[in-house]
Amino acid sequence: TLTGATTNCVKTVENTGTSTRKIKVTGCTGNGVLNMSIAANTAQDAVGNSSASATATAVTVDNAAPTLSIAVPTPNRINASGTTSYIVTYASADEITLSSDDITLTAAAGITCDKTVNIYGSSSATIVLSNCTGNGTITRLDIAAGSAKDNAGNLAATVNRTSTVTIDNTAPNIPTVALLVPASNAGGTPTPQLRITGIVSGDVLGLYTDSSCSAQVATGTASTTSLNLTTSSLAEGSYNFYVRSSDDLGNSTACANTGVSYTYAACTGSQRLVENTCANPIIVTLGETTKDPKIYIAASGSFTVELESNTAGVITQAT
Repeated sequence: TLTGATTNCVKTVENTGTSTRKIKVTGCTGNGVLNMSIAANTAQDAVGNSSASATATAVTVDNAAPTLSIAVPTPNRINASGTTSYIVTYASADEITLSSDDITLTAAAGITCDKTVNIYGSSSATIVLSNCTGNGTITRLDIAAGSAKDNAGNLAATVNRTSTVTIDNTAPNIPTVALLVPASNAGGTPTPQLRITGIVSGDVLGLYTDSSCSAQVATGTASTTSLNLTTSSLAEGSYNFYVRSSDDLGNSTACANTGVSYTYAACTGSQRLVENTCANPIIVTLGETTKDPKIYIAASGSFTVELESNTAGVITQAT
């Protein structure tokens, strides 16, 4: 006789000899303790003595499979160099057997990711997605049945998480750059200011003076669609500016020529003349005006000297 919380048990008796019998119980549904008793008189000896009743040791019927749940992935936006993780929590499992082969992603066309599984005892695991290619969204992650089991052999069922992870491997647009201060492409300030447009909030901008974008002279992070950058102090000379833009994930444009050039000359006194770079003219005061004074400028190359007198007199302009 079987008693307990379980039902639908099937009993069979196997003849294993003159002194033993094997009672097999199969097909039990439900969960709980199963008791079995054997009535009296199931055996006799040679002189007619009958056996007494007997009770077997209780057994536990366990048809409850381990359960699992998948948390929302974090973070929910990555590129090829980033990772996102799903935490999987198990209950009533004695062994987690989850592997990358058990995981299926539902994603936009062209998106592929490496899947790595880390198992922590019998209670949790993490699924890490990395090296994701393409652009678009992952909308669902499924775990196949059998990713964990208990000591009774019950296998975990399939489960899924419907959450969006955005894969963004698209670099920003190359921005537009214009000289702001000074307005002309030559001046006496060593720290010109440039305006960058065609950007979005969060973009990181760098200004450079070389075509490989290694000699950085200014950097900043946009909070709107434009950004003003002031360079670090430049040495005297002529410069072409280059720009590189990166978004918040690190997707970066190539090093791009801005088309903006600038010439800086300090204009530190009457010994130096540079076209269009001095804010104030060089003033030479002559004590005698009746002795045909001459002004000599030592320089190389071709240049034009413009002289102006604040008194009546003849000015000879030399080239």
